[in-house]
Amino acid sequence: MSNHIKLTICGTDYRLTTNDTPEYALALGLEVEEKIKALREANPTLSLVQATTLVALDYADSLKKNDSSADNLRVQVKDYLEDAAKAKGERDYYKRELERVKAQLQSGQTNLFD
Repeated sequence: MSNHIKLTICGTDYRLTTNDTPEYALALGLEVEEKIKALREANPTLSLVQATTLVALDYADSLKKNDSSADNLRVQVKDYLEDAAKAKGERDYYKRELERVKAQLQSGQTNLFD
């Protein structure tokens, strides 16, 4: 379901169509505006375009680092799943061996490792 939203960021209106909720889009717009304003307050010589570009670079940096972190986590999860599958295979092997030894004991065999 598409939502049509009007955002105002630093005095400029933006009309968006999004699948996200209007509240989510408005919160993003507010966050961007707050970052731009804070940057311009800390650096009064920055133009609106410069501040906006710096905020966009900050978001791009965060996105790239988060994507890299997500990739690393995927690799770790894959490794953990492989380790778990290996451990399960070993467990199954030792369960079978235990059952074999129990059967030998019950049948009176004394040499359990044949």
